[in-house]
Amino acid sequence: MKYKALGTILALTLTACNPPSVEEKLPVRMGSAFPEPRVSGTVPHGDVIDLDPKYHNVEDMERVGDILALRSKDKLAVGTVADFRSGQAAVLEVDPKCGDMTAAAPDFLIACPDGVNAIDAKNPKLLVIQTTPKPVTAVARTSDGTLFVGNADSEEILAYKEGNEHSITMEGPVDQLIAVARDAGPDTVYRTNRVNTTIQNIYPDSLKAGAVLRVGLGVGEISAGSNGMALAADAIGHQFGVYLADDVIRLHQTTPTHGQSPWDLAWDKNTESVWVATTADSSISGYTISSGVGQEIVQYSGVSDIHNIEILDNGDIVAASASGAGLQIISRAQQ
Repeated sequence: MKYKALGTILALTLTACNPPSVEEKLPVRMGSAFPEPRVSGTVPHGDVIDLDPKYHNVEDMERVGDILALRSKDKLAVGTVADFRSGQAAVLEVDPKCGDMTAAAPDFLIACPDGVNAIDAKNPKLLVIQTTPKPVTAVARTSDGTLFVGNADSEEILAYKEGNEHSITMEGPVDQLIAVARDAGPDTVYRTNRVNTTIQNIYPDSLKAGAVLRVGLGVGEISAGSNGMALAADAIGHQFGVYLADDVIRLHQTTPTHGQSPWDLAWDKNTESVWVATTADSSISGYTISSGVGQEIVQYSGVSDIHNIEILDNGDIVAASASGAGLQIISRAQQ
Protein backbone atom coordinates (compact mmCIF):
# COMPACT_ATOMS: atom_id res chain seq x y z
CA MET A 1 0.00 0.00 0.00
CA LYS A 2 1.32 3.43 -0.95
CA TYR A 3 0.55 6.45 1.20
CA LYS A 4 1.94 9.92 1.58
CA ALA A 5 3.81 11.21 4.60
CA LEU A 6 1.40 12.40 7.22
CA GLY A 7 1.23 15.85 8.80
CA THR A 8 3.84 16.99 11.23
CA ILE A 9 3.69 15.65 14.74
CA LEU A 10 3.41 19.23 15.95
CA ALA A 11 -0.21 19.04 14.87
CA LEU A 12 -0.73 16.64 17.75
CA THR A 13 -0.55 19.41 20.31
CA LEU A 14 -3.02 21.51 18.33
CA THR A 15 -5.67 18.92 17.53
CA ALA A 16 -5.37 16.57 20.48
CA CYS A 17 -8.21 15.38 22.59
CA ASN A 18 -8.27 12.70 25.21
CA PRO A 19 -10.84 10.09 24.14
CA PRO A 20 -12.43 7.80 26.73
CA SER A 21 -9.80 5.42 28.03
CA VAL A 22 -9.86 1.85 29.24
CA GLU A 23 -8.84 3.41 32.55
CA GLU A 24 -12.47 4.50 33.01
CA LYS A 25 -13.79 0.93 32.90
CA LEU A 26 -13.86 -1.59 35.69
CA PRO A 27 -11.01 -4.01 34.87
CA VAL A 28 -11.28 -7.78 35.07
CA ARG A 29 -7.50 -8.07 34.99
CA MET A 30 -4.92 -5.37 35.50
CA GLY A 31 -1.13 -5.19 35.54
CA SER A 32 1.65 -7.76 35.02
CA ALA A 33 0.90 -7.95 31.29
CA PHE A 34 2.54 -10.52 29.04
CA PRO A 35 2.35 -11.18 25.29
CA GLU A 36 -0.43 -13.62 24.48
CA PRO A 37 1.06 -16.59 22.53
CA ARG A 38 -0.14 -17.47 19.05
CA VAL A 39 1.09 -19.78 16.30
CA SER A 40 0.30 -18.00 13.07
CA GLY A 41 -2.07 -19.85 10.77
CA THR A 42 -1.59 -17.41 7.89
CA VAL A 43 1.27 -16.77 5.49
CA PRO A 44 3.31 -13.82 6.78
CA HIS A 45 3.44 -10.76 4.53
CA GLY A 46 6.79 -9.89 2.95
CA ASP A 47 9.89 -12.06 3.41
CA VAL A 48 10.88 -14.24 6.36
CA ILE A 49 14.52 -14.99 7.18
CA ASP A 50 15.27 -18.21 9.05
CA LEU A 51 17.62 -17.33 11.88
CA ASP A 52 20.42 -19.40 13.36
CA PRO A 53 18.97 -21.70 16.08
CA LYS A 54 21.51 -20.22 18.51
CA TYR A 55 19.52 -16.98 18.63
CA HIS A 56 16.28 -17.59 16.73
CA ASN A 57 14.03 -17.11 19.80
CA VAL A 58 14.33 -13.33 19.77
CA GLU A 59 13.44 -11.84 23.15
CA ASP A 60 14.80 -8.34 22.46
CA MET A 61 15.59 -6.39 19.29
CA GLU A 62 16.92 -2.85 18.82
CA ARG A 63 18.32 -0.89 15.90
CA VAL A 64 20.97 1.76 15.33
CA GLY A 65 20.39 3.11 11.84
CA ASP A 66 19.90 0.02 9.71
CA ILE A 67 21.96 -2.23 12.01
CA LEU A 68 19.96 -4.61 14.18
CA ALA A 69 20.81 -6.32 17.47
CA LEU A 70 18.90 -9.52 18.30
CA ARG A 71 19.09 -10.91 21.83
CA SER A 72 18.29 -14.50 22.79
CA LYS A 73 19.31 -15.51 26.32
CA ASP A 74 23.14 -15.63 26.24
CA LYS A 75 23.53 -14.75 22.55
CA LEU A 76 23.50 -11.34 20.88
CA ALA A 77 23.58 -11.16 17.08
CA VAL A 78 24.41 -7.86 15.38
CA GLY A 79 24.16 -7.01 11.69
CA THR A 80 22.11 -5.61 8.84
CA VAL A 81 19.17 -7.42 7.27
CA ALA A 82 21.57 -8.54 4.53
CA ASP A 83 23.91 -9.97 7.20
CA PHE A 84 21.11 -11.98 8.78
CA ARG A 85 19.92 -13.14 5.38
CA SER A 86 23.41 -14.42 4.49
CA GLY A 87 24.20 -15.78 7.96
CA GLN A 88 27.05 -13.28 8.41
CA ALA A 89 25.80 -11.46 11.51
CA ALA A 90 28.30 -11.12 14.36
CA VAL A 91 27.39 -13.25 17.39
CA LEU A 92 28.47 -12.26 20.91
CA GLU A 93 28.17 -14.00 24.27
CA VAL A 94 26.26 -12.08 26.95
CA ASP A 95 25.40 -12.86 30.55
CA PRO A 96 21.95 -14.53 30.51
CA LYS A 97 21.14 -12.53 33.66
CA CYS A 98 21.38 -9.27 31.72
CA GLY A 99 18.12 -7.37 31.42
CA ASP A 100 16.69 -4.97 28.85
CA MET A 101 18.59 -3.76 25.81
CA THR A 102 18.23 -0.31 24.29
CA ALA A 103 19.68 1.64 21.39
CA ALA A 104 21.73 4.80 21.97
CA ALA A 105 23.63 5.60 18.78
CA PRO A 106 26.29 4.63 18.00
CA ASP A 107 25.85 1.85 20.57
CA PHE A 108 23.50 -0.82 21.79
CA LEU A 109 23.32 -0.80 25.59
CA ILE A 110 22.47 -3.74 27.88
CA ALA A 111 21.77 -3.57 31.60
CA CYS A 112 23.68 -6.37 33.31
CA PRO A 113 24.73 -7.66 36.75
CA ASP A 114 28.08 -5.85 36.46
CA GLY A 115 26.64 -2.58 35.14
CA VAL A 116 26.06 -1.18 31.66
CA ASN A 117 27.52 -3.02 28.67
CA ALA A 118 27.86 -1.27 25.31
CA ILE A 119 28.21 -2.75 21.84
CA ASP A 120 29.35 -0.47 19.02
CA ALA A 121 26.89 -1.17 16.19
CA LYS A 122 29.61 -0.99 13.51
CA ASN A 123 32.25 -2.83 15.54
CA PRO A 124 30.37 -5.35 17.68
CA LYS A 125 32.35 -6.01 20.84
CA LEU A 126 31.08 -6.14 24.42
CA LEU A 127 32.47 -3.37 26.65
CA VAL A 128 31.54 -2.41 30.21
CA ILE A 129 31.11 1.38 30.16
CA GLN A 130 29.66 1.88 33.65
CA THR A 131 29.93 -0.32 36.71
CA THR A 132 27.08 -0.12 39.22
CA PRO A 133 26.89 -0.91 42.94
CA LYS A 134 24.20 -3.51 42.29
CA PRO A 135 22.85 -5.40 39.25
CA VAL A 136 20.71 -3.40 36.82
CA THR A 137 18.02 -4.60 34.43
CA ALA A 138 17.09 -1.42 32.50
CA VAL A 139 19.15 1.36 30.93
CA ALA A 140 18.76 4.48 28.83
CA ARG A 141 21.24 7.13 27.65
CA THR A 142 20.32 10.68 26.75
CA SER A 143 21.81 12.75 23.95
CA ASP A 144 24.18 14.50 26.38
CA GLY A 145 25.59 11.15 27.54
CA THR A 146 23.76 10.83 30.88
CA LEU A 147 23.10 7.20 31.80
CA PHE A 148 19.96 6.14 33.67
CA VAL A 149 19.84 2.62 35.14
CA GLY A 150 17.29 0.77 37.21
CA ASN A 151 16.34 -2.61 38.56
CA ALA A 152 13.03 -4.49 38.44
CA ASP A 153 13.27 -5.04 42.20
CA SER A 154 14.14 -1.51 43.29
CA GLU A 155 12.44 1.90 43.30
CA GLU A 156 15.82 3.62 42.94
CA ILE A 157 17.15 4.80 39.60
CA LEU A 158 20.80 5.81 39.35
CA ALA A 159 21.87 8.55 36.96
CA TYR A 160 25.48 8.93 35.87
CA LYS A 161 26.09 12.47 34.69
CA GLU A 162 29.47 14.10 34.10
CA GLY A 163 31.21 11.46 36.16
CA ASN A 164 28.90 11.74 39.16
CA GLU A 165 26.34 9.25 40.47
CA HIS A 166 22.89 10.53 41.47
CA SER A 167 20.06 8.60 43.14
CA ILE A 168 16.45 9.18 42.07
CA THR A 169 13.56 7.62 43.99
CA MET A 170 10.70 6.51 41.76
CA GLU A 171 7.19 5.33 42.55
CA GLY A 172 7.72 1.64 41.87
CA PRO A 173 10.47 -0.47 40.28
CA VAL A 174 11.45 -0.14 36.62
CA ASP A 175 10.91 -2.63 33.80
CA GLN A 176 11.89 -0.40 30.89
CA LEU A 177 13.69 2.92 30.41
CA ILE A 178 13.78 4.99 27.22
CA ALA A 179 15.22 8.39 26.33
CA VAL A 180 13.51 10.35 23.55
CA ALA A 181 15.25 13.28 21.86
CA ARG A 182 13.44 16.58 21.48
CA ASP A 183 13.77 19.24 18.81
CA ALA A 184 14.81 21.71 21.51
CA GLY A 185 15.88 21.17 25.09
CA PRO A 186 16.94 18.04 26.96
CA ASP A 187 15.70 14.57 26.09
CA THR A 188 12.58 13.18 27.70
CA VAL A 189 13.16 10.06 29.83
CA TYR A 190 10.40 7.58 30.63
CA ARG A 191 10.26 4.49 32.81
CA THR A 192 7.52 1.85 33.13
CA ASN A 193 6.47 -0.65 35.77
CA ARG A 194 4.48 -3.63 34.46
CA VAL A 195 3.18 -4.89 37.80
CA ASN A 196 1.37 -1.60 38.46
CA THR A 197 1.03 -0.80 34.71
CA THR A 198 2.44 2.72 35.20
CA ILE A 199 4.57 5.18 33.27
CA GLN A 200 6.60 7.99 34.83
CA ASN A 201 8.94 10.61 33.44
CA ILE A 202 12.33 11.71 34.74
CA TYR A 203 13.67 15.23 34.26
CA PRO A 204 17.24 14.76 32.97
CA ASP A 205 18.29 18.34 33.75
CA SER A 206 17.24 18.37 37.43
CA LEU A 207 17.49 14.56 37.83
CA LYS A 208 14.12 14.42 39.57
CA ALA A 209 11.18 12.06 39.16
CA GLY A 210 8.05 13.32 37.45
CA ALA A 211 4.41 12.38 37.87
CA VAL A 212 3.00 8.86 37.49
CA LEU A 213 0.20 7.77 35.15
CA ARG A 214 -1.46 4.39 34.78
CA VAL A 215 -1.20 2.87 31.29
CA GLY A 216 -4.60 1.33 30.61
CA LEU A 217 -4.91 -2.19 31.99
CA GLY A 218 -1.50 -3.67 31.27
CA VAL A 219 1.52 -1.94 29.76
CA GLY A 220 3.69 -3.99 27.42
CA GLU A 221 6.57 -2.26 25.65
CA ILE A 222 7.17 1.47 25.24
CA SER A 223 8.99 2.99 22.26
CA ALA A 224 10.33 6.37 21.25
CA GLY A 225 8.32 8.53 18.89
CA SER A 226 9.44 11.99 17.80
CA ASN A 227 10.19 15.17 19.71
CA GLY A 228 9.93 13.69 23.21
CA MET A 229 6.92 11.49 22.47
CA ALA A 230 6.55 7.99 23.95
CA LEU A 231 4.34 5.23 22.56
CA ALA A 232 3.01 2.62 24.98
CA ALA A 233 1.26 -0.68 24.21
CA ASP A 234 -1.63 -1.63 26.50
CA ALA A 235 -1.56 -5.40 26.06
CA ILE A 236 -4.58 -6.14 28.24
CA GLY A 237 -6.66 -3.16 27.13
CA HIS A 238 -6.01 -3.83 23.41
CA GLN A 239 -4.93 -0.28 22.63
CA PHE A 240 -1.87 1.94 22.51
CA GLY A 241 -1.27 5.31 24.11
CA VAL A 242 0.69 8.40 23.10
CA TYR A 243 2.44 10.26 25.94
CA LEU A 244 4.13 13.65 26.08
CA ALA A 245 6.16 15.17 28.92
CA ASP A 246 7.25 18.69 27.97
CA ASP A 247 6.45 20.12 31.40
CA VAL A 248 4.46 17.33 33.05
CA ILE A 249 3.71 13.84 31.72
CA ARG A 250 0.28 13.52 30.14
CA LEU A 251 -1.67 11.05 28.05
CA HIS A 252 -2.26 12.62 24.66
CA GLN A 253 -4.50 9.99 23.11
CA THR A 254 -5.36 6.29 23.01
CA THR A 255 -6.19 4.16 19.98
CA PRO A 256 -7.82 0.70 19.95
CA THR A 257 -5.72 -1.84 18.05
CA HIS A 258 -6.87 -4.04 15.17
CA GLY A 259 -5.81 -7.20 16.99
CA GLN A 260 -5.58 -8.27 20.61
CA SER A 261 -2.56 -8.23 22.90
CA PRO A 262 -0.50 -5.41 21.37
CA TRP A 263 2.98 -5.88 22.75
CA ASP A 264 5.56 -3.83 20.86
CA LEU A 265 5.30 -0.77 18.63
CA ALA A 266 7.54 1.41 16.49
CA TRP A 267 7.49 4.91 15.04
CA ASP A 268 7.95 5.46 11.28
CA LYS A 269 9.51 8.91 10.90
CA ASN A 270 9.00 8.79 7.12
CA THR A 271 5.20 8.66 7.33
CA GLU A 272 4.75 9.82 10.94
CA SER A 273 2.81 6.66 11.73
CA VAL A 274 2.73 4.07 14.51
CA TRP A 275 3.20 0.36 13.80
CA VAL A 276 1.90 -2.14 16.32
CA ALA A 277 2.52 -5.89 16.62
CA THR A 278 -0.35 -7.83 18.21
CA THR A 279 0.59 -11.31 19.36
CA ALA A 280 -2.84 -12.92 19.84
CA ASP A 281 -3.54 -12.76 16.08
CA SER A 282 0.03 -12.45 14.73
CA SER A 283 -0.59 -9.18 12.92
CA ILE A 284 1.21 -5.91 12.22
CA SER A 285 -0.92 -2.79 11.85
CA GLY A 286 -0.11 0.80 10.95
CA TYR A 287 -1.92 3.85 12.37
CA THR A 288 -1.93 7.57 11.70
CA ILE A 289 -2.27 9.74 14.81
CA SER A 290 -1.89 13.24 13.36
CA SER A 291 -5.60 14.10 13.60
CA GLY A 292 -5.74 13.56 17.36
CA VAL A 293 -7.67 10.31 16.95
CA GLY A 294 -5.71 7.28 15.77
CA GLN A 295 -6.84 5.66 12.53
CA GLU A 296 -5.70 2.35 11.07
CA ILE A 297 -4.15 2.66 7.62
CA VAL A 298 -3.07 -0.91 6.86
CA GLN A 299 -2.79 -4.37 8.44
CA TYR A 300 -0.43 -7.24 7.58
CA SER A 301 -0.18 -10.86 8.67
CA GLY A 302 2.90 -11.56 10.75
CA VAL A 303 5.07 -14.38 11.99
CA SER A 304 4.04 -15.99 15.26
CA ASP A 305 4.89 -14.42 18.62
CA ILE A 306 6.15 -11.02 17.50
CA HIS A 307 7.62 -9.53 20.65
CA ASN A 308 9.75 -6.94 18.87
CA ILE A 309 9.22 -4.65 15.88
CA GLU A 310 11.42 -1.96 14.32
CA ILE A 311 11.15 0.46 11.38
CA LEU A 312 14.41 0.98 9.50
CA ASP A 313 15.47 4.38 8.19
CA ASN A 314 14.34 3.38 4.69
CA GLY A 315 10.85 2.54 5.96
CA ASP A 316 11.19 -1.25 5.94
CA ILE A 317 9.35 -3.05 8.75
CA VAL A 318 11.30 -5.69 10.70
CA ALA A 319 9.49 -8.03 13.10
CA ALA A 320 11.12 -10.76 15.18
CA SER A 321 9.54 -13.96 16.47
CA ALA A 322 10.15 -15.03 20.06
CA SER A 323 9.38 -18.65 19.21
CA GLY A 324 11.82 -19.27 16.35
CA ALA A 325 9.52 -18.40 13.42
CA GLY A 326 12.10 -16.06 11.92
CA LEU A 327 12.84 -12.42 11.12
CA GLN A 328 10.07 -10.87 9.00
CA ILE A 329 10.91 -8.10 6.55
CA ILE A 330 8.20 -5.99 4.89
CA SER A 331 10.02 -3.65 2.54
CA ARG A 332 8.66 -0.24 1.61
CA ALA A 333 8.03 -1.58 -1.90
CA GLN A 334 5.88 -4.39 -0.44
CA GLN A 335 3.72 -2.05 1.62
